Amino acid sequence: MQEQLKRTAGLFELVTGKRMARFWRAPYGEHNEEIRQWAAELGYRHIGWTHGRSADESLDTMDWVSDTTSSAYRSASEILQRLLRIADGNGAAANGGIVLMHLGSERRGDEAYQMLPQLIHELRAKEYEIVTVSQLLN
Repeated sequence: MQEQLKRTAGLFELVTGKRMARFWRAPYGEHNEEIRQWAAELGYRHIGWTHGRSADESLDTMDWVSDTTSSAYRSASEILQRLLRIADGNGAAANGGIVLMHLGSERRGDEAYQMLPQLIHELRAKEYEIVTVSQLLN
């Protein structure tokens, strides 16, 4: 795991010319004290997503599910509506919340990222402030 973090940081710097922030998320969100310690030895802090008090409040978009026949599949529009519904709730799940989305998936034509401009616009209209993880932690 440490080698993967080092390799990723090197590639990130090579491509962007900038150092990568020292945050990571365990695949599938599966982590324990031992692997968090391995990452901490390299200066990394584990960051997960907001699970909420119930599955209805989880900020995991499940955007990686590409099988439209799966009960876990949500269209980009459904993901947008769900996140806005959570934001309209009591705010407990959305205030300070971290939304889990992925850079890529096997979806074709209904990529969840397409709704991001609308999501950001509507959250700002509801007076939410969109910040980086670094800002959130400080």
